[in-house]
Amino acid sequence: MFKVEMERLFHKIWRIVLAGLLIGALAPVSMLQANGVATAASGAGARDAIASMDQSAATAMTQKATLRMEAEKNLSSAVIDPAGGFAYFGTDTSPGMVVKVRLSDFTRVDALVFKTGEDRLTAAVIDTADGYAYFGTKTSPGKVVKVRLSDFSRVDALTLDAGENNLTSAVIDPGDRAAYFGTDTTPGRVVKVDLSSFSRDNARTLNSGENNLSVAVIDPGAGFAYFGTSTSPARVVKMRLSDFTRVNAITLADNESGLLAGVIDPANNFAYFGTDASSGFVVKVETSASNFQRIGVLTGFGAKVVSAVIDTANDFAYFGTQPDSGTAEVRRVRLSTFSQEGPHVSSQNFGNLRVGVLDPTNSFAYFGESQDPSRILKVNVDPAN
Repeated sequence: MFKVEMERLFHKIWRIVLAGLLIGALAPVSMLQANGVATAASGAGARDAIASMDQSAATAMTQKATLRMEAEKNLSSAVIDPAGGFAYFGTDTSPGMVVKVRLSDFTRVDALVFKTGEDRLTAAVIDTADGYAYFGTKTSPGKVVKVRLSDFSRVDALTLDAGENNLTSAVIDPGDRAAYFGTDTTPGRVVKVDLSSFSRDNARTLNSGENNLSVAVIDPGAGFAYFGTSTSPARVVKMRLSDFTRVNAITLADNESGLLAGVIDPANNFAYFGTDASSGFVVKVETSASNFQRIGVLTGFGAKVVSAVIDTANDFAYFGTQPDSGTAEVRRVRLSTFSQEGPHVSSQNFGNLRVGVLDPTNSFAYFGESQDPSRILKVNVDPAN
């Protein structure tokens, strides 16, 4: 018995020694990558910050489960209520549908079918405090459909003005009780909706060339929203919320076109946008009061970057891809170094991961597929695992 116990102790100590040697061997590589990216990202103007995959991350994302929809297909928008315990996925169908998913056991609870003409739900926001979600339609003119969360029912719909067509991006300012919807038009328009009265408040037409507002992020504390275009090259337009005016716009590099995903880190004044380039780019933009500029680009995603969620508390963003062929993936990016940290999560033959939401409390991300039928991928993003 004593001999067996001694052998077990010896093997345990040897594994610890080997782990220490491995970490020591990998640490210089990780440090060089981090320092290289930080130097590039902190330069003036629009100097590139390009980094490769860092495989030395101590923890890895893990795929937890896959949920297949019933009759619902082409998931095209998503919102989440972590405290309430549900996520809601809108479909790119006619009429549009919203699928309710319970997070605790990852099950499809119900689906809500909208009225005729309330089609193609390609933008959405949620007001968890007030208990409503709002889905924008890709119709002419666009419509905003209000859904009460408590009984999962359609409450009302707001039809926008002529020319305010095809709502493909949206953000919400909960404090001001306002939502902002971007249109897929030339030029793009931003429509402000007063959520208290559920009425169209105002609209702003952007400048020539600022077309097709495919993604939006918001910093309510600073009072600005940012709308990205699907043009070539893409642009990011800065809107001041207090007086609802266009402040400025930046044009990205020539090969950075078709923005499809975006997240923002308000505390550190950076936003991150995924592009439709087949090789996969994520562009970093500074959003501070003194500087609104392109900082750099992160390459090597291997596919279009079509969805994104952000966990600023743990210094990570997660990007879903859409390859031209093969299987979609979830890629993890460390924000402080603007570098990929692998290994990534492969999605069991998903063709794309078109939309994403994050439950930061329980450390799970959910990525929805735009296919027939659609599926939802659940990923454990807890850095402690």
